[in-house]
Amino acid sequence: MDKLRNILNTLTLKDVVVARMSGDEFAVLAHGSREEISDKVSRMKSAAAKHKGERINEVYLSVGVACRSEYEDLTPEGLYQKADKFMYEDKSAYYRGKGKDRRRR
Repeated sequence: MDKLRNILNTLTLKDVVVARMSGDEFAVLAHGSREEISDKVSRMKSAAAKHKGERINEVYLSVGVACRSEYEDLTPEGLYQKADKFMYEDKSAYYRGKGKDRRRR
């Protein structure tokens, strides 16, 4: 996880904070427009996809973005929950695209 955090930190600008929330979940606090954030997310996903480790063959980042400008009425916790919801939607889309059902092993 520290390698992943380092990858994310090297890709981001000085106005981005990356924090490990738990396990394999990170929160990224960034300043910028929807377009700027989408560009940063795209760069992070691309860099992660290129990473190969001794025990890891593939890295995919599931990302949820919730911009304050689009959800002005939400508290910081509500904004975090909205981004978390979008992250799970992104994760589900990834597994659907791979033809996998994560509910079954």
